[in-house]
Amino acid sequence: MEKEFKVDRRGFLKASAVILGAATVGLPNISLGEEKLPESIVSMAGGGDWAKVYKKVFCDPWTQKTGVKVILFTGEPPEGIAKIRANPENPPMNLVFIPEAMVPDTIKWGIFDQMNTKVVPNLKDVKPWFHDRFDNYVCTNNFIFCVLLYNKKKIKNIPKSWDEMVDRTIKGDFGKRVSFPSLSYGYAYPFFWAVGKDLGDSVDKMDKTFEKFRLMKPFVPKFWTTAVEALNLIEAGEVDIVAYWEHRGWKFIDEGHPDWNIAIPTPGMYEGTVMGKVHNSPPIVFDLLNFILDAKNQGEWAAQMSVHPVNSKAKTSPKMQERFDRTTPEGELFTAPAAEIAKVKQEWLERWNKEIGG
Repeated sequence: MEKEFKVDRRGFLKASAVILGAATVGLPNISLGEEKLPESIVSMAGGGDWAKVYKKVFCDPWTQKTGVKVILFTGEPPEGIAKIRANPENPPMNLVFIPEAMVPDTIKWGIFDQMNTKVVPNLKDVKPWFHDRFDNYVCTNNFIFCVLLYNKKKIKNIPKSWDEMVDRTIKGDFGKRVSFPSLSYGYAYPFFWAVGKDLGDSVDKMDKTFEKFRLMKPFVPKFWTTAVEALNLIEAGEVDIVAYWEHRGWKFIDEGHPDWNIAIPTPGMYEGTVMGKVHNSPPIVFDLLNFILDAKNQGEWAAQMSVHPVNSKAKTSPKMQERFDRTTPEGELFTAPAAEIAKVKQEWLERWNKEIGG
């Protein structure tokens, strides 16, 4: 059973550190025999900027190196996984990116081939916690924190912990100008768990957490259900402080909102996107994985997407590194126990709809 995973701050900052110009990537030690390289492979990709940057930083240079084209599938991860399960002998996708919450089931369904440093040499420069806890079926590509995105002109004394944030919201310190994600938002559980962990709840017993959210409701004009909706609340002038994703928050600030800033409350709760080679896919897919994990490429991806790299020899841009050094909280950092939460996620949602709504 997957347990909650924790590391210290120094390890995280080291995992985010090196020079943007590391060595050239070579083909990993993949035994292709006489097999002809495919003309193309299919990779999952996020939509919008994610797909554009992924293509620019990883896919196009890799195609130039190998001659193999990368076709992008930009549908939602559950849709992609369903397509793979429907045709496992000839999978319609070869490289998959999914949230950690989907890992337990996809491993159980036999979606992935295991990786190691023979087929993915750059794995040696990735901290073990980013792949060992998944039995090396997948590896984290990048990670981000659950943060508070706040208006610096309105919020002078930012909460230091999730517990403090919740209590001060209930006391009315921020007025009715606060927003958290709704549990109907598919990726809200790390925020919910961050609050629950600080309150001393367990995955199977979240009573105190539900009670706190119920008490916060009068001060929350809307529990946001999409990342765009959260920003719409800000643009409409309805909120001054929002529980949000780190990378999206920095992007919002950089796109003309200098009065806003980011703080990461304790316990520092992070979330990763993981990637893996689909079973029965061409072996060359491991080379694309290796290319993605290269220090130089990781640093460029982190700089353009405002995310933390996982290669311990990678360094993002000076601007982003300064932000990471300044905001990453002291003490232990955590990721939510996705396997355990997956078992109770529907129960949490039903209770949320009944007791809180939105």
